[in-house]
Amino acid sequence: MLHLEVYKGDSSGPLTQRNNKTYKYVPEANYERRSDLINPMDVLRLKTKSEKDVKK
Repeated sequence: MLHLEVYKGDSSGPLTQRNNKTYKYVPEANYERRSDLINPMDVLRLKTKSEKDVKK
């Protein structure tokens, strides 16, 4: 099993925050992570540099 945690980078502090249940980019849940946690599946939608350079 692959476990990904992706953070936007606009918060600071340790990644594990046991008392945090408020998140900017994912639904509220008991993740116990920093508030800038993002859905790792969104990474699949990012374009690579080579994709950006391709002219249509």
